[in-house]
Amino acid sequence: MCTNILQSTSFIRVVLIITSIFMLSCSLYSQSNLSGFGLELGGGHNQLFTQGSYNPDNYIDNLNANRMNLSFTPTIRLNYKSYIEQVVLLIPFVGYNQFGGKEKLSNGYQDQYWFDAIESGVIGMYLINNLAFGIGIKANYNIKVTGRWLGSTYRPVSANASWDEADVTDLFTRFSCDAGVRVSYYYQHFNINIESWFGVTELQSSFSFFSRVRQNNYRILLGYTL
Repeated sequence: MCTNILQSTSFIRVVLIITSIFMLSCSLYSQSNLSGFGLELGGGHNQLFTQGSYNPDNYIDNLNANRMNLSFTPTIRLNYKSYIEQVVLLIPFVGYNQFGGKEKLSNGYQDQYWFDAIESGVIGMYLINNLAFGIGIKANYNIKVTGRWLGSTYRPVSANASWDEADVTDLFTRFSCDAGVRVSYYYQHFNINIESWFGVTELQSSFSFFSRVRQNNYRILLGYTL
């Protein structure tokens, strides 16, 4: 119970910090020539890279894997666009994102790991007519991590095998950081955006079966600015 209380308190604290950073960023740039709140919806493909070694208590077969199979996970984001110079656009944002990865081996074994996360960050953009190019950095608070497995890596998977699912949040860190690039096209109040995010920090916790976990995320987002 104490652990749950501490996690709830940490979660509330993180939400307050992220919200404060976002609103402070908005107020700092509210005097710019053009600005406005925006909403972005979309999704992306994920890659999750893990390394590990055998542990007698380990219940995860596939420790060393590059989970790069095609996947599509959602993103919803609130942002605030500010023109701090005529061709320089600053975009602080906060939102929900799911990332992770999945893999299928030749013997039929499959596994998936999905992180539900609150993210907050800032992107700086350079405008050329209706196009914009930029770089960004963001922090993630990983609320929950779900693992799913079908079969075993040690033998062929039977036709009647069923998926196992577990909460594996404790195997991963609560906080992580990503750096990314973004290309946007603006038309009146609408915009379409392509982003690539690359993990700056590792995701395994101190008592994880994994010795190293990194992730990449590629997104397409449709946006509207008020």
